[in-house]
Amino acid sequence: DYVYDDFVIEIIAAPPAPQPTEPPEYCEGSVPTRITVTRSHPQGIIRWYSNESLTNLLYTGTSYRHNRTAPGTYNYWVTETSGQNGCVSPATHITLIIRPEIENNSIGSAQSICYNTDPANLTGSLPRGGIESFAYQWEFSTTSSTSGFSAAPGTSTLRNYDVPGPLTQTTWYRRVVISGPCRDVSNVIRVLVYADLNPGTVTSAQTICYNTAPATLTTGTAPSGGTGSYTYQWEVSTNGTSWNTISGATQSSYSPPALTANRYYRRIVTSGSCGS
Repeated sequence: DYVYDDFVIEIIAAPPAPQPTEPPEYCEGSVPTRITVTRSHPQGIIRWYSNESLTNLLYTGTSYRHNRTAPGTYNYWVTETSGQNGCVSPATHITLIIRPEIENNSIGSAQSICYNTDPANLTGSLPRGGIESFAYQWEFSTTSSTSGFSAAPGTSTLRNYDVPGPLTQTTWYRRVVISGPCRDVSNVIRVLVYADLNPGTVTSAQTICYNTAPATLTTGTAPSGGTGSYTYQWEVSTNGTSWNTISGATQSSYSPPALTANRYYRRIVTSGSCGS
C-alpha cells in the first residue's frame, strides 16, 4: 500500500528594496550627518553594509550616521528583513556624493560713473568646485550692499555681465554661482553714480555807466552733482548767442574790465569726466 501526503509550499514575497528619503548628493559644508531610508513595514529591520556582498555590517536601523564630511563618493548597501517571516529584500545601492564647495567666485572692482552713463562690463573669475560645470545669475540692488537683491536685467546668466543701458542711481551687484548641489555668492561691488551735474547760478544782471567796470560776478547758487570737484571757465558775448572764452578767467568769480558797450557773461562748470 502507498500513502500519499499532500502539502503546500508557500512562497512569500520579499520586502521591496529600501529607498532613501532624499537624493544623497550634497555640497561640502552642508552634509547632513545621517542618511535615512524608508521601510515597507513597521517591523522591518534595516541593515546597512559597506560592501556589495553584504558581509560587512555597519549599522541596523533606518537612519545611518555616516560621519563623512570630505568631498568624495561613498557607497553603501541597504536591505530590509521582514519582521514577520525573515525574508530579505534586494539590496539598495546608495551612493553618498559630497561635492567640493565652490571657490574663486569673485567679481571685479567698484566703479564711479557719471549720471546717466554706462558702467564698464562687470567681469567674474572662473570658479572651482561643485561638479565643475557652473550656472550663473547676476543680481543687483539699489538699496544697499546687503539687502534688496534680485535678478539683474538683460543677459545676466553668463560668467560676465554687461549692464544694459545707462544708470541714474547707485547700484550694487553680485554673482550667484550654482554647480550641482553647491551654491555660492560672490563679493559685492558698488557702481557709484554721481548726481546729475548742476552748474548753479551767478549773480544777477547789472546796469552801469559808460566806461566803468561792473561789480565782480560771483556765485549765486553753488554747483552740485558730478564728482563734487569743479573747474570754471568764464565766457563773454556781445549778443548772448555767440560766446568767446575769456583768457585766464578760471575762478568761481570774475571781475570784468571797464565796458563801453553791453556785454553778456556766463560761467562754464566742469566736473571731471562728468562734463560741463
